[in-house]
Amino acid sequence: IQSRMYQELSNGCVHFTNAKKISDVPFPFNYAQILAIILIVFSMMLPVYIAAFTKSYIAGPLLTFMVFHSMTCVNRLAEILENPFGQDLDDISLVDFHLRFLEVMEVTVAALDVSLHPDKYVTTSSSAHRMLMEEGR
Repeated sequence: IQSRMYQELSNGCVHFTNAKKISDVPFPFNYAQILAIILIVFSMMLPVYIAAFTKSYIAGPLLTFMVFHSMTCVNRLAEILENPFGQDLDDISLVDFHLRFLEVMEVTVAALDVSLHPDKYVTTSSSAHRMLMEEGR
């Protein structure tokens, strides 16, 4: 059991290092500018293409709106995914993520000690509870 715990800790460290590498490398500014220019050209050429493709006064504008809006949404989603951590409502909360990690680690440590039961080990003096109290939650 103990070797499995060390293996999982090692895997966690490896994944943390990989995530840190990804977050430390900034998204290339030139690539972002090219994508913005391509989106502008796409938005100018799309109505012409859709009008020639559909030859309809109803389906043409509707299809143009749907295709353009979906491409704009995909671009906006890519911008949001560049940095998923933060304080916005749709961002990943690092505090909650860390608190869950602490609770899992405390239960894992408690499971290694046969004299302690996990429910009795995670008490109000646990580190997760202390962090919550420090933040005023």
